[in-house]
Amino acid sequence: MDMSEIDRLEAKALIPVSEAMRRGARIRAQGHGFLMRDGKSCAIGAALEGMGYDGPWDVELEDLAEPYRGAILAADRAFLLHFGKCIVRANDRYFWGRDAIADVLERLGH
Repeated sequence: MDMSEIDRLEAKALIPVSEAMRRGARIRAQGHGFLMRDGKSCAIGAALEGMGYDGPWDVELEDLAEPYRGAILAADRAFLLHFGKCIVRANDRYFWGRDAIADVLERLGH
């Protein structure tokens, strides 16, 4: 990945994670139990895709490899790492829609 690609990804990452999730949710249907599979994405997968992340998708959030960890998650990285399990639970266990999750994140300032 060259520096212009990293710059592009960093620019996209400056949007709040709630907005990124809404953007990603418009790309594909919602899935449960994985970041991205069979043309569907979970809430966190939608947020990552809305920020410009394009894979690999078979990783845990905590294991996202550099340079994506720094470029994609930007200021919301710590928030996602600390509250990611809550987002996953809302998506996978309670089947909240990604827009509903994004609404909560927006109210929390993310």
